[in-house]
Amino acid sequence: MFKNKLSILIFSFPILCLLGCENPEKETLSDLPAIENKEISDEKIQAIYFGVPSPMETTIILKNSGAEFEASIMYPLENYEKELNQFETSILLGMYSTDLNYCILSSKKKETLEELNAVISLAKQIHLDAVVNESTKHRVEYNLNNRDSMQVIIGSTFWKMETIMKENDRDALSSLIVAGGWIEGLYLACELAEINPENSLIQQIIADQKYTISNLNELLSFFVYDEAVEESLISPLKEIEKIFDEIKKDEYEETNSDNKEFLDDLIIGKYFKLKFTPEIISSIHSSIEAIRNELTN
Repeated sequence: MFKNKLSILIFSFPILCLLGCENPEKETLSDLPAIENKEISDEKIQAIYFGVPSPMETTIILKNSGAEFEASIMYPLENYEKELNQFETSILLGMYSTDLNYCILSSKKKETLEELNAVISLAKQIHLDAVVNESTKHRVEYNLNNRDSMQVIIGSTFWKMETIMKENDRDALSSLIVAGGWIEGLYLACELAEINPENSLIQQIIADQKYTISNLNELLSFFVYDEAVEESLISPLKEIEKIFDEIKKDEYEETNSDNKEFLDDLIIGKYFKLKFTPEIISSIHSSIEAIRNELTN
């Protein structure tokens, strides 16, 4: 059910053209310690990268589930003020980006500005403050009453940030931002599913991540991170993929077109629906919560 990230990029491209082609981050990004990349083509990395939903996509889908906004389930704001290395900073940047979009889509003005402050602070720590900065905040503040405009501003900003990181050979950090955003999105979905046990659409959103987790793990496998990242992020995500493997496809013929919104693939008139139990969803919830809590402890 998650759409390809490319749709967001295409949507944002006209706005980015107006931002200009200057790249002031080129030199400052090179000051960061290098991360070893495995031998893999850029085309392969991008193909996998676009298979993981962006923070904007994740929160759009959660918002469309009909669940009410829950401020208490977002990542604690005080954590971004801790002393962090570049790996932790990148992961948290992804997490707070998801929470930021969650607030924007829910039209929560105060929370939007608080989350944006965290994003700006973290972006500065990995030398992306030429892209995400006080100017971004002023533009958002000016458009606080226009949710669509805020989405365009944030969407185009993060598109440019990802592009600059790739231009400066920072794909590894960009991938951690993607991972952090996905982790937070899945956690929000799991929390909302627990709060709204009768909302089957949220459970379906969680189950659909069966397709995303393998892409995310493959993306992260292209890079060599330090031991702490391997233990707190890489290995646990491989374990959670095993839980998603317990979700099976059930093939059947179309009988009711009203069910199409819950379906994943269509092959010559046959549909596949994911089969999962409450126990599997609960196990996913526990696992993603553990990963989330461990990341910056």
